Amino acid sequence: MELHVLSTGQMAPEDWARKAALVEQSADFVHIREPFWNKKNLSEALKLYEERVGDRRKIIVNAKTAGAAESDLPVHLPETFLNQAPERSWGISVHSREAALEAERAGASWIMAGPVFDPGSKSGVQGTGIENILKMTEGMHTPVIAVGGLTPDRLRELAGLVHGAAVVSGIMGQDDPAAAAEFYRKIIRCWESS
Repeated sequence: MELHVLSTGQMAPEDWARKAALVEQSADFVHIREPFWNKKNLSEALKLYEERVGDRRKIIVNAKTAGAAESDLPVHLPETFLNQAPERSWGISVHSREAALEAERAGASWIMAGPVFDPGSKSGVQGTGIENILKMTEGMHTPVIAVGGLTPDRLRELAGLVHGAAVVSGIMGQDDPAAAAEFYRKIIRCWESS
């Protein structure tokens, strides 16, 4: 199972770069989802990250982050941006079966479905449950990444059901994001080997 680590939407560029470099070893992908940044913030964060890690191959930028359209990085689209799919690798958040099917037909590289559980990063948003996510993405060939309230215990419930898990506050919202990411990775390894 892939582990996608998403920024909180409230991070300074230096903070994102520091934490992203710390989780890079455990994460398959590190997302920049910072709608309040400007293009200079994105450029600064990428430069700081590259200085620490050496390359940007694990980075995905959310389309709501200024500068995402001009970058050469894979981009993650909100559901309402489907008609703006770029020529490069892209994925999308979906909240309905219709949107998931439309994204697959449009050529999405991945589909992020959720929220599965009540997300810690978005107050007032309720999860729709594992069964709903499975119905929403049933029979799809595009990799499905579950998102929303994925604590380590809840991650076990998704074993074998989805291609990946996206975590926000459970990793980037922690004082020690490296330890948190490694704990998620350890859980994934445990049930993949059983």
